[in-house]
Amino acid sequence: MASALAMAECVDIRADDVSALIFPFTHIGGIGWLMAALFTGCTLLTTEAFDPITTPAFLAANDVTLAGSGTPFHMAYLAAQRASGGETIFPHIRSYPGGGAPKPPQLHHDLKAEIGGVGIVSGYGLTEAPIVVMATTHDPDEKLATTEGRPTPGVELIVVGLDGRRAGPGEEGEIRLKGPQVIQGYLDPALDAEAFDPDGFFRTGDLGIVDADGYVTITGRLKDVIIRHGENISAKEVEDLLYSHPAVADVAVIGLPDPKTGERACAVVAVKEGRSLPFADMVTYLKDQGLRVQAIPEQLEVVDVVPRNPAGKILKHTLRQRFAPTPDAGSAPTTPTQTRRQP
Repeated sequence: MASALAMAECVDIRADDVSALIFPFTHIGGIGWLMAALFTGCTLLTTEAFDPITTPAFLAANDVTLAGSGTPFHMAYLAAQRASGGETIFPHIRSYPGGGAPKPPQLHHDLKAEIGGVGIVSGYGLTEAPIVVMATTHDPDEKLATTEGRPTPGVELIVVGLDGRRAGPGEEGEIRLKGPQVIQGYLDPALDAEAFDPDGFFRTGDLGIVDADGYVTITGRLKDVIIRHGENISAKEVEDLLYSHPAVADVAVIGLPDPKTGERACAVVAVKEGRSLPFADMVTYLKDQGLRVQAIPEQLEVVDVVPRNPAGKILKHTLRQRFAPTPDAGSAPTTPTQTRRQP
């Protein structure tokens, strides 16, 4: 209830809204939207399974006003709009609620410019602590594009650096939480010692920063930091830049074992139909975007589809397994200019 009420207020859900509930209903997000609908009286549109072609058409036929609820779904709406021949597919759209997976800032701007509405109004949470941070429909455009909003009522959010010190505004660290929607503990109490810090804050395992205005930006996972030659590389930073490349449809950056550097950054990219992304072009683009040389991926793999689970999260463990060095290769790094297409 705490989660649903916060979301309903932030997204400004109204009784006459028509909202897309097209992700797995029985997980925490579906229950949250059900509660929000009961509180507000809005209509929920559900499908048996999401399809990038038929689902946007279904939402359009039912005059959706809130087109959630995550990056792969938003990407499908944008693709449907671009294939529509110019007519707006969602003429009464107000916003695109988001969550479950990080959003590329460019996607927010594209949706707003090409379909309409205020853009992506995203939130952040976990199964153990749903919707602890949420943007609002009244937030400045740049905050909507680059942050997940601010902590919802009753939530106490702190950022703790890797050295254990409380981080200040703009400093990166692990996000830790207290609040009415945060679990009291796991069914297996043996897990609680690692899940909560000595002050009772839930340890999310997510890295982020809080700016001077209280807006939260998720910068990655503690386990999703690539450590190359002892230097930390944020996978999300590189992903956001690559997503803005005109040839890139979807992207994931992963760390792969390397005998010389410890880890190397590998960009796994799905390109748009009829486009290509040579390795040299990727390097040049990232340099032009101001990315430091140490963070530029040493490996590029072009795939047909970046794998995601039904909730929209990229399956990075699958990609690590697919592109990990083979024993026969002796963990030798892939030649930087090499790319290969995988089904």
